[in-house]
Amino acid sequence: MSSKRVDFTSGTFDSLITKHGLDLELHHGIRCPCMDPGTGQADPNCSYCTSGWQYYGMEEIIGVIQNISAEKQFAETGGFLLGSVMLTVKAETNLAYHDRIINRQSLITHSEIVTRDDEGLVDKTRFPVVNTIRVLGKGGAVYSSGSDFTVDTDGNIEWTETGDTPDPGDYYSIAYQMNPVWLCMQAPHLFRDTKIKFQNPKAIHTRLPVQSLCRNEIFIEE
Repeated sequence: MSSKRVDFTSGTFDSLITKHGLDLELHHGIRCPCMDPGTGQADPNCSYCTSGWQYYGMEEIIGVIQNISAEKQFAETGGFLLGSVMLTVKAETNLAYHDRIINRQSLITHSEIVTRDDEGLVDKTRFPVVNTIRVLGKGGAVYSSGSDFTVDTDGNIEWTETGDTPDPGDYYSIAYQMNPVWLCMQAPHLFRDTKIKFQNPKAIHTRLPVQSLCRNEIFIEE
């Protein structure tokens, strides 16, 4: 007695991702040559990378993002990381460890401390600023968008020459809206090839969608 073969319908998963997924940007990661092979530490003075990684080859992709915080097995086994999500992308997408995923259609709020530049009027925040919410300086100073500073096309803070500014080298705090950014920290289902015989005389080698555990870059130390 022969057993029946259970197969996936080729293209079904990709169609579901197209229907329910988000439009995302994929930036491929590559280790920066400034990283010391012996210690694994990146040169903190390197101007070409972010924590030892450079990014290249932006692609527009579609992906389904699922929050895993409600899944009990992650919380109970200690596998859950704050800000983690599961990302599922089409089989054609080449996803690798430490690739960066950006959602340009959504905004989240982030706050950080910035050091006023010693040599110019432009300060770079950790993430590109989309909208500023509040900028505070020492002694209760509150800086105003438009009169004291603007946001340039790269998402940096550009101080005006006529407005109030922090002194060079001083710290100030900023709360701003940014696009969510995730880093691929694991790829548990990176290799998902199979053979499908559905409505075919012979099984055909087929790639299935790729799934990766990603973490919001805000929660990753620089």
